[in-house]
Order: sequence, then C-alpha cells, then structure tokens
Amino acid sequence: MNQMIMPAPVRRSIDVKVSQKRAFEVFTGDMGVWWPRSHHIGETELKTITVEPRQGGRWFETGQDGAETEWGRVLVWDPYGRLVLAWQVSAAFKYDPKSS
Repeated sequence: MNQMIMPAPVRRSIDVKVSQKRAFEVFTGDMGVWWPRSHHIGETELKTITVEPRQGGRWFETGQDGAETEWGRVLVWDPYGRLVLAWQVSAAFKYDPKSS
C-alpha cells in the first residue's frame, strides 16, 4: 500500500536590528519594496505586493498594468506578534485557491 508523505512546513528565521513592531510593519506593509522583482506570477512586471491586514485577507501582487494576481490568504493576523500566510500557488506558478 502506498502512503502519501506530507512535506514538513518551511520555517525560516532572520534576526533584524529593529523592533518587532517595525519588522512586522515592513514585512507586511512594504513587501513590494523588499521582495525580489523577478519573483512574480502575474502577466506583467511586478509593481507591488499587498497583504490585506486582517484574517481572511488577500495576499496578492499588482502588476505594472494594474492587474491583481492572488498568491494566497492571511490565515492569522496578530499585529506585531504572529502572521500566518497560506501560499496558494501551484507548482506551475499559478494561483490555486484550493491549495494551502
């Protein structure tokens, strides 16, 4: 009998020399500033990235043409304490709302 092996979650930590509040603000509010410009799935060049500041909010990119391409959802929004994002992009680099 074949058993499905579930991959382990990706966990990464980085120490930064700012307050936890400032790090959270930059990570969530300025993601389009620090995210690599080449890493996008929209049809046109990346303009910005938005994380809507609420549980259930969208996580998406906006292209230079103004089109929005979803990446996922905000699962946990606890300002300055915890953020959990659902990456809903398939292996083919397309938004897939059924994945999480």
